[in-house]
Amino acid sequence: MNCCSSQVIYALICANCQKFYVGQTKLMLKNRITLHRQQINNKKYSILPMSSHIRNCGGEFSVIPLLSLPVISNYLLLKMERYFISFLQPKLNN
Repeated sequence: MNCCSSQVIYALICANCQKFYVGQTKLMLKNRITLHRQQINNKKYSILPMSSHIRNCGGEFSVIPLLSLPVISNYLLLKMERYFISFLQPKLNN
C-alpha cells in the first residue's frame, strides 16, 4: 500500500493531540489527502468536523493507510470503514 493506492481505509491523525479520524476513499490516497488538506486550510471548504478540529489544533496531521481492498466494491469499502470506526472508536468521526 502506498499513496497511489485506491480503495483504501485510512486513519488521519491530528499531530497536536493525537485524536484521529477513520475514512475511506475510492480515489488514490494522495488525492483524498489533498482534498482533506484543502478542507483543513480553507474554512470555506470544510465539510467534516474533523477539518475544523485539525485547523483549530495547529493544522498538522499524518495519515496511516489501514487497509487496501483488492477489488472495487463500494459496499465492501463502506462495510470495512464501519468496522474500523467501530473497532478503533476514533474521536474525530463524531
